[in-house]
Amino acid sequence: IDLSTKILQSAETAQNTSDLIFSIWLLFGVLTGLFFLLAIAPAKILMECIRQEKRIIVISLGVGAFLLVNAHFAASLWKPMSDLTFLLSSRLLALITPGLVYIDETAKHLGLGHFIVHIAPVCSGFEGIGLVTGFVSIYLYANRDKHRFPHALLLLPIGAIGIWCLNIFRISGLILIGYYGSEEIAVGGFHSQMGWITFLATSFGILWLAGKVPYFNKEEMPRTGADTPGGFLSVPVATLLPLLVLLITTMLTAIFTTNFEWLYPVKALAMAGTLLFVWKSLALPFWRWSYPPLAAGAAVAVMWIVIHGQDVDFSTTFREVLGSAPVWLAILWLCFRFLGSVLLIPITEELAFRGYVLGRISKSGNLISGIIPLSIPAVLISSIAFGALHGAWIAGTIAGIVFACVRLRSDSVVDTIVAHGVAYLIIFIYAAVFGNWFLI
Repeated sequence: IDLSTKILQSAETAQNTSDLIFSIWLLFGVLTGLFFLLAIAPAKILMECIRQEKRIIVISLGVGAFLLVNAHFAASLWKPMSDLTFLLSSRLLALITPGLVYIDETAKHLGLGHFIVHIAPVCSGFEGIGLVTGFVSIYLYANRDKHRFPHALLLLPIGAIGIWCLNIFRISGLILIGYYGSEEIAVGGFHSQMGWITFLATSFGILWLAGKVPYFNKEEMPRTGADTPGGFLSVPVATLLPLLVLLITTMLTAIFTTNFEWLYPVKALAMAGTLLFVWKSLALPFWRWSYPPLAAGAAVAVMWIVIHGQDVDFSTTFREVLGSAPVWLAILWLCFRFLGSVLLIPITEELAFRGYVLGRISKSGNLISGIIPLSIPAVLISSIAFGALHGAWIAGTIAGIVFACVRLRSDSVVDTIVAHGVAYLIIFIYAAVFGNWFLI
């Protein structure tokens, strides 16, 4: 873990790592992944899964090799795209606030009055284009039986152009907020969070076009049992909507958050309201008492505490900020944080990752209830996506694999919700008792 932290800390530390140490680190990473797979199922079953999924494995390796080969070519496009992004952003600001705009085309400095930013090559929007292109490509492949080809391939340039245009508005908005509002909010919250918001907006816009525009679709497919709505929403929509609301509210509140997440109650209320909205459509079964989900939750909690360790500065700041607030406000905030961590987030995340993603990729059609057959790609993709969502991708991916195993051994996503909730309950209690608030 210490070696991984050192290598992944920055590009400089990675470059200073010797080839031998780096090779050993990669080897142990591969072996760790292999041992995780063997912990899920015996080698015989894994080999059978590889034979069944060989097509997608070969395609994935080919795509990875293609991206690796074209990485240098892609980097060469950053500067011209950055120049065009700078030009259009400066023209947009000049239209909104003529006379206040500061433009230095040589140094790529752009601003209003005293608030000036540097438009670096990484601000070109190329990364966003790559994310959207990858997302749309995966979506089109997974739903190739529902769309018309080559018509649907038009969604790729539409997505790329869409997120690039939104990136220009993001840069202009950052400068406007920094000049007319708060520099701290502009640089600290808006800059990063708005990038993810534009990605989500573009991705869901593409999904809307793909589903609603007849030009991209074949004849309407008959609904499967998993798609039949229990209420007025289809089950897939009901499983994903709470997570979408969580992501959007997280990013929006982060824009206006500096040193403490005071707006967490907004996020909790948004999750609670969305879950109430979709609850009838989900028709979740009651949980039947069993020990495996409880044991899995406890194991994840211990793993999470060990891997994360402590952050003394964060915990100290947390206590000081919360301690300086009125007692009633501190207690109310902690209640919302406890409710969100132990109940709302487990339901929201499990519906999406062990409900929709695991069920869809495994091709079982069972999202809420029913047996899901073992599918290594489904387990890995759902777990890696879960880890990426939490930032701490190593601990998050391990936790995702454990929760996926719970789902594979049960007939309902409710068991994974219980396991997830138990894990957060133990972590929250540990953080409160030992003052390690960094864990929550």
